[in-house]
Amino acid sequence: MEYLDAEIRARLGRYLRGEHTLDEFREWFTPATWDVHLSGNESAANLAHRIEHVIAEYLTENITRGTLNTRLCPLQETYVTSYGDLQSDLRTQLTAAVKRPRFSGVGTQS
Repeated sequence: MEYLDAEIRARLGRYLRGEHTLDEFREWFTPATWDVHLSGNESAANLAHRIEHVIAEYLTENITRGTLNTRLCPLQETYVTSYGDLQSDLRTQLTAAVKRPRFSGVGTQS
């Protein structure tokens, strides 16, 4: 479970790109993260709990599918911080991209 957080992000990205349905993601996610709090991987545990919360909001019809995807999208990003010689480095790696519809102006000609 050392790299579970990376696997969660990768699979979440596949869902958000439309490569998997929400049900397919949940079919993998639920058993993979069942005892994540016991794994010692705090990053994976925090990520799993945040995803569970957002999905629960959707399943109880408190948010729409669009809101679900909007809230899940930032969770696929990886943040790495390293400290050395009093310097810190913060890098963001996007593990997946979500295609957004292009804006089309009303009354404009192509």
